[in-house]
Amino acid sequence: MTPLPRVETHASWSRDAASSYGATRHGPDGAQFLDAYFIPYLQNLAGRNVVDVGCGAGPWSIYAIQQGANTVTAIDIQQSMTSQALRATKNEGLESQVLVVQADAAVVPLASATQDIALSINVGCNLKSTSNEDGELPVGFGPHFAEIARVLKPGGRAIITAPNSFGTIFTNGDKPNNQIISEMQLLLDQLEDVSSPAILDALKTCTDVNRATVVLRNGRPIIVTHEDNLISGEPILRKLPDTVAVPNYYHHIDEYRSQAEKVGLLVREQHEISFATEEERSQYNNEHREAQLGSEYVGSAPFVVYILEKPTTA
Repeated sequence: MTPLPRVETHASWSRDAASSYGATRHGPDGAQFLDAYFIPYLQNLAGRNVVDVGCGAGPWSIYAIQQGANTVTAIDIQQSMTSQALRATKNEGLESQVLVVQADAAVVPLASATQDIALSINVGCNLKSTSNEDGELPVGFGPHFAEIARVLKPGGRAIITAPNSFGTIFTNGDKPNNQIISEMQLLLDQLEDVSSPAILDALKTCTDVNRATVVLRNGRPIIVTHEDNLISGEPILRKLPDTVAVPNYYHHIDEYRSQAEKVGLLVREQHEISFATEEERSQYNNEHREAQLGSEYVGSAPFVVYILEKPTTA
């Protein structure tokens, strides 16, 4: 059999982007609407084996060990990320307890049915969903779920999170949303160089924007304001909190659920959290002067959290 050609399965971040993301984690909106909703599932881990797929700088691998996990294997394909994870575990004195491995999320280097908990924290948006010339063997996104299902023990749990609401521009509320969209689009329209690195550099300057999606259409960078205009698996560019901008791939949150179910994982919980009212947002902003969130966070969830389980019987 002729070996399949090597296919790039993931978005490649620059070292600066990896470092910035490691420092900011998920930003103020992530702290409010993401971290708070999956951290409770990482409590009381005594005797549990944990794999952190797409570990980034390793914060949740470290947290799992601090919660008593028996073993933690931290996997990331980006060397810039594994370097940070190694440094972070050493700083915490945990380098002998967290095994950091540079590996592909679609080929997890662990034996089957050995892990009690699998983490995939905002990893799927970095993975392609494509096929070879025969339309077979999807790479990246699909195999990531298959590998999580494979390494989990029966009854094991997977915690999978993903960005949501790609057609919403989430801001810190300093300016009206339509004004920010106009200013961002004008900035992009003035670019002579429309390569991905140039667009990402421009997006980094939009510090009042927490989350936005840009896609190339006919060689022109366009801000996405309607998620229906995106195509599953297509490359996108994402502005994240602070001065972080990174390449990603688009996957609707329903794809996460369908892939999980396809590989036999049971969806036990699905959380999409936002402010329910403007009063709730105002109260948050009054209590978090350094981390303001705009009105678009009322009713629009920036993340989804899935709690999955591997069945105990086939």
